Amino acid sequence: MRKEYEMEARIYRPKRWRNGKRITGRLYRARVKLTGDNKVRDVPLKVSDKQVAQQKLNKLVQELEHELAGLIPAKPEREAAKSPLLDLVSEYVNELTVLGRSADHLRHVDKRLRRLVRECDWRRLADVTPASFQMWRKQQASKAPKTLNEYLATLSAFWTWLRKQGRVSVNPFELVERTDTRGKERIRRRALSEEEAARLLRSCLRRDWRAFAGASCGQQEPQGTMPAIASRAGQGIAG
Repeated sequence: MRKEYEMEARIYRPKRWRNGKRITGRLYRARVKLTGDNKVRDVPLKVSDKQVAQQKLNKLVQELEHELAGLIPAKPEREAAKSPLLDLVSEYVNELTVLGRSADHLRHVDKRLRRLVRECDWRRLADVTPASFQMWRKQQASKAPKTLNEYLATLSAFWTWLRKQGRVSVNPFELVERTDTRGKERIRRRALSEEEAARLLRSCLRRDWRAFAGASCGQQEPQGTMPAIASRAGQGIAG
């Protein structure tokens, strides 16, 4: 009886029935299960010569054993490492499109990633590091901290997608600290003072009164009446 984790590696040509006859396929496939790994892999070898198929099987087994031992990255990682980074960016944006993300979101993601690739001189995945991103971030004195955090979030989301695809093993940007935005907002927000709230309330009331008078004379009410704002302003003063 075969043990659960016993090594299995063989080539075969698939067979199927057609019109009552058993037909053997022309091309070989490989069936591999490594010692200590219960995952069975069925791989098309795309060759019709048995000797060539056996050579491809031997190479496949060696690669899989090296992957299992941690000597080399998995095949998706190796292939991604050779791909131009902009190709991966395009693939990521296409995936977001399929997922139904808004046109605005897609435009921002594509623009930010392409800018990082260009200005950081990233060409392959190996070029992209937290240190190189942080160096770029230090040079962006003209950008608001909130904007820089959006670049980091976009880059981290891209790397999370790559990890889920099996193309990278970790997302190092999860550990990069966000820029502190406290006290550095470009648009400072504050509560209205009592005097400002009172002026807003009076303005809204006058506008509503003019709208009411116009409606009484048969004129169309303007679209800009804001009783809700007047109500909120009144609540603010009362508070």
